[in-house]
Amino acid sequence: MSEVRASASESVPTPQRRTGRLRIRKRRTVAVALSVILGSTLLFWSADWLARLGAQSLLASSIADYTGSRDSPTVRIGGSFFLSQVIRGRYDHVEVAMDSISDGPLRLESLTADLYGVHVPFHDILVGQSNSVAIDRTHEAALLRWEDLNSYLEFTGRTVRIEPSGDGQVLLTATTNLLGNSVSASAEAELSAEDGGIAVQPRRLQTQSPIDSASELLLGRRFTFIIPLDPLPFGQIVTEIGVRDDGLLVQAQGVNIVVIP
Repeated sequence: MSEVRASASESVPTPQRRTGRLRIRKRRTVAVALSVILGSTLLFWSADWLARLGAQSLLASSIADYTGSRDSPTVRIGGSFFLSQVIRGRYDHVEVAMDSISDGPLRLESLTADLYGVHVPFHDILVGQSNSVAIDRTHEAALLRWEDLNSYLEFTGRTVRIEPSGDGQVLLTATTNLLGNSVSASAEAELSAEDGGIAVQPRRLQTQSPIDSASELLLGRRFTFIIPLDPLPFGQIVTEIGVRDDGLLVQAQGVNIVVIP
């Protein structure tokens, strides 16, 4: 009888055993909870990454088709919580970089753009195709190299050449025919924004030989022209023109831009 009682007493958990089992259960519960949280985080991160990659790829393709560029631009979409932007179909800030862009005889180099409020429907991201992309406002900057600018002037039949003259100024030079006489001339020029382009206005004309007032007026007109900025893809409201050793740095902005691939 004493042996039976002893074995029964051994089967009853002691307080220490109960505490140990509770600790084990708590540890298992915490481990399961951490696994669920970690798995959900990884799943969310993967979905966010894939959505960001898909949206950037679609925008790059649309911009390449829109500009006619052979090389796909680099597109980066900002924002830490990306899925919310995808679902609502509006991206707060998109950065675009292109090595070069051209429209007809004029070529721009090293174009960068900041696009704000880029509208792409969620459906377009899913199917990987878009008919149009609406942009609330833009800011872009592009480099127009001197050699590209002078090639454009030559292509359009102008004998004028343009180059930097120091202190943010430009110098125009040309040898042209005026009233039957060949005249070599130069002039410092002012640059200003006009009609979606750059207006070139000469001042202080200089010639190697004296000319009459009619020839001076005609020469001034030949030194006056507008450089169109048609290649700019995201708005042509010129806000600043910087004269550099390698070319003109043009900054522009736009509002309510529509990109149609």
